[in-house]
Amino acid sequence: MNHADDECLKQVLAGIRDRQWDRALLACRRLLILCPDHEEGLRLSGFAAFQMQRGELAQRLSRRAATANGSSAALLNDLGVIFKAAGRWTDAEYCYRRSMALEPSLGDAASNLGNLMASLRNWHYAAVHSRRAVLLRPDHAEAWNNLANACFAGHRNVAVRQYCLAALILRPAFAEALTNLGNIQHRLKDRRAATRQYLRAIAVDSQHADAFNNMGNLCLEQELPNEARLWLRAALALVPGRAEVANNLSSAARQLRDTAAAEQARKAVRLGGDLSGPLCNLALALQMNDSGLDVRGILVTALCKQPDDEKAFCNLGKIFSEFGEMPMARRCFQRALAIQPDFRAAQQNLVACDLYSDDEPQCPLPTGRRSLGQQGKHLAALPKAVPVRLPAALPTDGRLRIGYLSCDLRDHPVAYAMLPVFRHHDRRAFSVHVYADVHKPDRVTESFRQTVDHWTDVTGLEDDATAARIRADNIHILVCLAGHFDDNRPQVARWRAAPVQISLHDVATSGIEEMDYIVGDPWLLPRNSAEPFSERQLRLPRFYLASIPDTLPAIDSPDADGPPVFSCFNNPSKITPTVLRLWGRILARLPEARLILKYMDSYRAAPLRRRIVDAIAEAGASPEQVTFIPAGREPVGDFLKRYNSIHVALDTLPFSGSTTSFQALLMGVPVVAWPWDRMVSRWTTALLHMLDLAELVAKDGDQYVELALRLAKERAEWLSRRGDLRQRIQERLCDAAAWTRHLERLFKAVWLRHENGSACHGRQPAPVKTRGGR
Repeated sequence: MNHADDECLKQVLAGIRDRQWDRALLACRRLLILCPDHEEGLRLSGFAAFQMQRGELAQRLSRRAATANGSSAALLNDLGVIFKAAGRWTDAEYCYRRSMALEPSLGDAASNLGNLMASLRNWHYAAVHSRRAVLLRPDHAEAWNNLANACFAGHRNVAVRQYCLAALILRPAFAEALTNLGNIQHRLKDRRAATRQYLRAIAVDSQHADAFNNMGNLCLEQELPNEARLWLRAALALVPGRAEVANNLSSAARQLRDTAAAEQARKAVRLGGDLSGPLCNLALALQMNDSGLDVRGILVTALCKQPDDEKAFCNLGKIFSEFGEMPMARRCFQRALAIQPDFRAAQQNLVACDLYSDDEPQCPLPTGRRSLGQQGKHLAALPKAVPVRLPAALPTDGRLRIGYLSCDLRDHPVAYAMLPVFRHHDRRAFSVHVYADVHKPDRVTESFRQTVDHWTDVTGLEDDATAARIRADNIHILVCLAGHFDDNRPQVARWRAAPVQISLHDVATSGIEEMDYIVGDPWLLPRNSAEPFSERQLRLPRFYLASIPDTLPAIDSPDADGPPVFSCFNNPSKITPTVLRLWGRILARLPEARLILKYMDSYRAAPLRRRIVDAIAEAGASPEQVTFIPAGREPVGDFLKRYNSIHVALDTLPFSGSTTSFQALLMGVPVVAWPWDRMVSRWTTALLHMLDLAELVAKDGDQYVELALRLAKERAEWLSRRGDLRQRIQERLCDAAAWTRHLERLFKAVWLRHENGSACHGRQPAPVKTRGGR
């Protein structure tokens, strides 16, 4: 090489060092004019063109280099990189393999081949080639990071963390490795640690789109769509054609109830090619916007693209569930679990399907037994809890430490039922601790914070780590609230987080052997019931505790001489085929009557409306008798005013109403109920018994119909009783102080039983009694 060639090469390297690719490419051209077959010049010119995203030029220059200098392993490796970027993966694989054949010790080619296998979702060979690259070049940070990627797909969580740390030791400012480390912490539900790693990645490389996108995902999980939008828009500015980011932006828009969600989802579908995720999001967005399309077809198309997409199956199951089509929903959740057995969302949804099961009562295999069996089946696949040390006696101050575990301490019915209890707990006898998994805290959350003795945020902690934290606080009694619903985590009880563990505000057995008790009352848990429970049953004198809203509207009765108006404001998932047959019979007998249905904005979905109208028409009623109100969430006072135009409320079955039935009764509207052979079906019945309205409880379907018809006929008499019904509720269901005393006596009794050594599993204990009547 002469002096002129040497100077040109120095200019090329300087341009590459400064990331000034146009300057480097210009210097390469000068070098190639002086020496047309200069191997390094040809290779670096292809590299510079590749960095400038001039793919065709990069391929042409790299091929020229390979032709001019024979079969060079380094050049073939470079050409493979360019082919991969151009989407020519078969050509890229050939180049990498040819490079490795020519020079087996070339670690870069092995690393790149492992990366290519990962792109092809061939995780086994991705790990094989990445491990070979690490052996050839232990100082190669990219190879360690690629190996972490391959192990991540194989759920080898410990290995991923080790390989990411190895990459970061070699290159502390390695944004990709920092992001991968955040990903594994995110998978392990340590959101705080994941956030730290993503922010570190952004700090070392402000152009690293993955970190911005993953921060957006974290915000979406925590229901923070505004913050998510900021991160995702920054990611999309860096990679405008990336389907995953566009898809996440659609999710943010959907959380914000933004009508632009569907258009953003369509954009993601156009960019996504064979990805199923954008199609799933499009289906959910279209359902929200009431497009008139059957979104199930879109989800089926998504599954044709990726038959192993467990999230698509779970989403399809949720759609079927929302439409009340439980058998199809169950099949979808089972398929999702067959793909990924530890998919918690699918596990919870599958168990919940049995709560809505429309089997006839007194069937040989009640829903509760299937629920218990299904729950046990999934729990058996989880790691077994280890023996732990537990507190054996009260602390020196003599107070019982009560720990409440919940995700519902926010604007939620469970929170409104429990907040008065927290305020009335006797602090001389009890220390109240909360373990909150609240993704989106609000003013109600803050009210709980101000009320309790200790507040611990366990959002993102694994079940075993949460249990360890509860044990470290020496909690005596752990109360798991509403375990079957939302993101609640009764599985924490499997790790024996406390000596005594109680299920409260749930509607069925948890199926967890370590859950000691479930709380109800004589109507929710009748002593002659055959429904199976893994827990022992505890009965308060009455379970329901009412919280009267601050904006309670006045009762304004509808016209007694007008046509009868029925209503149901329950979740449409509870409206089963049996319910629709009964309602159709009622409306067919009263052709002038109307049925008003409302639940949030669910009835914007055309397929749901069609299912209900078709079933009612099949039972003999007219579709015109049904009125759907698709309005979204309303202020409580405005919502309750709707009952002023209603004569009779119709309960659902087998999953009965609770809050909705209470709201109807609070506005003086009678509710017709038919309890089945399970706890989930008895909530309205319990309310009616507490109010001396057992006359509204049917024994079978025929009586349910006749009761509704009688109430419609006697609507003038019931209108005159509305004020009395509200007063009865305020007298009997609103004494939070008395209710809390009963609960505290129960806590003391089960703790005394524990101290006496009678809390071992498998024996029926003597009944726990609390004093007091209704």
